[in-house]
Amino acid sequence: MSLRKLTSLIGILAVVGLVAFILFNFVKTNDETSNVSQSESTAETVSETNGVLSDGAENIASQSDESKSGVEIIDSGFGQSSNSAMAIVIAKTSGGSLAGEFVTATVNFLDESGAVVATEDQVETLSWEDQELVLPVSHYKEDSSRPEITSIEAFLSVTDYGSGQPDETALPVLETTDISNPYAGSYNASFALKNDSSDDFKNLRVGIVCYNEQTDIIGGGFKFPNLVPAGGSIRMDASVTVSEMPASCKAYLNH
Repeated sequence: MSLRKLTSLIGILAVVGLVAFILFNFVKTNDETSNVSQSESTAETVSETNGVLSDGAENIASQSDESKSGVEIIDSGFGQSSNSAMAIVIAKTSGGSLAGEFVTATVNFLDESGAVVATEDQVETLSWEDQELVLPVSHYKEDSSRPEITSIEAFLSVTDYGSGQPDETALPVLETTDISNPYAGSYNASFALKNDSSDDFKNLRVGIVCYNEQTDIIGGGFKFPNLVPAGGSIRMDASVTVSEMPASCKAYLNH
């Protein structure tokens, strides 16, 4: 091979080697950049996810803490029959209107040893400022051999959605017009409700509390009248679960 051809071949090989070197480094640089970018993206996602979880937990705790100052139990008690028990929780709101929020009464039904036989709850809507309402919490005894209820524990919580809903018309607390015992173990409480407003009252929720002669709560019940026409009156007859013949009962109306 002549010297000229050898020189040309060496030149060609040098150029090919240089191009290969440049391409190799270019691919390597892109791979490293891609890996760094992916790592940064993953770190941001984890950070955002942790932030959301943290914020959620703080909001839940905050709602729970704030709710305690918005509603309180002013009285409670229970009554029972052979196959059911009825806890009555009377709640009162304070610290401004909570209209549109939901209040939950949770009740532990306890036996003589203090063991929790059952836990039940009842949810109601708050409708006006400084409202008092009755939350009847019922427990059905599936088996007559289950232990008798001897006491209860009651707890309240209220949502903090900040709905800003305007107050509805405050409704009265009614006294019984009649209490009857149609047959053994059955009691009815009757009330007269007159609507003096210019609007119909529809789908009212009524919590009923009954007392003995010593004004201890001995049970109660509920009623859901569909319509009280504007300017009209209705009679409400409600079956109540009580431990004895009541001396009196009251009906707390709610929208």
